[in-house]
Amino acid sequence: MKSPLEQFDIFNVKIFFGATNDFSLNNIMLPFLFIIILFIFFLIFILLKNAKIVPYIFQNILEADYRFIVSIIKQQAGIKGLS
Repeated sequence: MKSPLEQFDIFNVKIFFGATNDFSLNNIMLPFLFIIILFIFFLIFILLKNAKIVPYIFQNILEADYRFIVSIIKQQAGIKGLS
């Protein structure tokens, strides 16, 4: 019989080794990566399709979201987290 806690096990899907860092894709990170890629494609599609000099409400919302995410990164990781 399987334990209910097995759903929280983390399995490495792909392991990348750098000079000083270990970076691996796992089963927890893949859905987030997929959502981020879809969101970026959606942004590019919307912004290129409806590019205007005077921004509409949708562009204002996207820019507010971007500023919010950047502020969270600055608070948690500092300025070095943005580079």
